[in-house]
Amino acid sequence: MTIPAGTYRWTRYSLQGALAVKRKVNGEATLSRGTFYGGHLNGLALTLRVKPSALITTEAGWERNSAQLPQGDFIQYLYSGRFQVNVSADLQVSSFLQYDNESRNFGTNTRVRWTFNPLGDLFVVLNHNLRRNLNDRLVFDSNQLLVKVQYAYRF
Repeated sequence: MTIPAGTYRWTRYSLQGALAVKRKVNGEATLSRGTFYGGHLNGLALTLRVKPSALITTEAGWERNSAQLPQGDFIQYLYSGRFQVNVSADLQVSSFLQYDNESRNFGTNTRVRWTFNPLGDLFVVLNHNLRRNLNDRLVFDSNQLLVKVQYAYRF
């Protein structure tokens, strides 16, 4: 499907409900509706978070977007998961996973953050992506390793 170049305006309406983030089990639900590239888009998103302790957080997400466009209709599903471990106040490890049926890609983003000094942080990020081939198997698509050091110098 190709959407022609041009100016588009969107009007979206959303209804959202959430449980307090301070609870061990919390989440949110969002229902949305509105215009989208000259057509309409309806969405439903659900997120569930479980925090068994102050050190660990897990999250599962599901989203369904249904579009009716002049060029054709589609339904897109997005599945996601997140896992975070706070080893200490200075060291966190988190991983985010995501798959959607339109691009047929599965991606992960894993990040380590270490505060080695009150003025300095080290970030190590690994992105790993897989895609479905014609045989409906997940095959390697790309890897990326990023390292960032951030330090504030005060004088």
